Amino acid sequence: MKACWLTAAILVAAVTPVFGQYQQNPIEWSFGAELNLAPSVLNENPRLYDNLNTGVRYTYGFFNLLADLSLRNDLKYSPDEPYWLGRYFYIDQGGILLDFDLISLDFGRLIHRDFLETPYSLFISSEDLPAVQADLTFQSGFFTYESRWIQLNTRSLDTVIWPGGYPDRGANYKVFALQFGDIRFGLQDSTVYTDRVFDAEYFFSPVPHLFTQLIRYPGRPSSEDINDNTITGLFIDWTKPSSYIYAQLLVDDLAIDFLVPEFLKDMFGSTDTKFSSKLAWSLGGTYDFAFGTLGFYHAGATKYTFAATEEAPDHPYGYTYYPVVEYALEDGTPMTLDYVDNYIGYKYGENNIAFLVSYTSTFGKVDFGANLEYVISGSKSPANPWHEDTERGDYTLLLDDAVLEHTLAAQVQASFPWRQWDFYSKLRLGGVFNRLELEASGGGGMDVFRPQAGEHRLIYELVLGFSYTFTIGGSKGE
Repeated sequence: MKACWLTAAILVAAVTPVFGQYQQNPIEWSFGAELNLAPSVLNENPRLYDNLNTGVRYTYGFFNLLADLSLRNDLKYSPDEPYWLGRYFYIDQGGILLDFDLISLDFGRLIHRDFLETPYSLFISSEDLPAVQADLTFQSGFFTYESRWIQLNTRSLDTVIWPGGYPDRGANYKVFALQFGDIRFGLQDSTVYTDRVFDAEYFFSPVPHLFTQLIRYPGRPSSEDINDNTITGLFIDWTKPSSYIYAQLLVDDLAIDFLVPEFLKDMFGSTDTKFSSKLAWSLGGTYDFAFGTLGFYHAGATKYTFAATEEAPDHPYGYTYYPVVEYALEDGTPMTLDYVDNYIGYKYGENNIAFLVSYTSTFGKVDFGANLEYVISGSKSPANPWHEDTERGDYTLLLDDAVLEHTLAAQVQASFPWRQWDFYSKLRLGGVFNRLELEASGGGGMDVFRPQAGEHRLIYELVLGFSYTFTIGGSKGE
């Protein structure tokens, strides 16, 4: 015990002079509100929502603390208490960030992003979804290494599909990147596992996940009862003062048997060694003109990408936050889980292609942006691996449905800072044709999102909001 106290005292004595070198910034406390006119999630009738939020930021040297809370009444989730008038609490972010220049460590419930921050990022969704996580990043300029653990499900309550609650699930994400001048390229690596929330080796070891998984198969003392899903990919980007170009590739459920020549496969009688073709891709870039910045982006994914290879109730290791497509409010009202809120990676998931043209500029103090997006989607299900089929399907399928969903939408947004105030607005208009809706799979298992012929809907959303930030305290260290 005395040794523990002595060690703690030495650490405090060592850290105190380091903290004393830093500027003690004031605490930033913000609050805001917004109104949102959009279709109701219950019956699609027009509804005016409100969102109240508050946030705290504090920085002292390498220590950063942030906490953002919202009080919402968009009817998406059950209200927490009756006296909040139908609203529920939502934690946008709450965590600690430690930045030591070369090494940074983030942990808490945080919005997390892909190494490539694009509208169609593949490994981590561009929707800025929060998740409980721990992230370790080393960045030297030439070499970058990142290891991130993501909590998925733990101690889940009973559900209709899983009477005992979802199984415990977790995910890990890695980045290995090299930079030569303006060009950067590297490897991205993810895995999802079940029956445990955290896997120490995936997080602490720099070995790619696929090889870690291989040493756990039967036939050795280190074997484990696991069936994890591994997702691997490559990226390259090129950054210039006035332009940016990138390309990103993802391979789901990669099997390294594709490296073996066909004649050797025949010699050994292999019957299941073809290269996995569950693919997703993303490419695009921006260019700065005198009148503003134009961008173009394209992405897509083949059918079955991001889903588990086996049926979800037995092997729920799809690349999703939840292994389902539906949930229920506390009063029993059935709700469709929007797949955009569920995919860990590429926000549109499997079986689609997407195109986006964007424009951004600054007019005085007003930051302005606009984009036009077109998306073609076929059937998809984050929780049903082969849809209507009872066995593994053809990996190479893409948009093979008789009817396809087409979505065309335009969006404009603007923000205007004034002193401690920030005012912002957004307008989105468009249409969705042959809209995706949940229906029975036909082959058993969970429901599947399928295009419905003749089901067309108007897309509209109007957001008006503001935030105000004030500071408390702050002094310079000696």
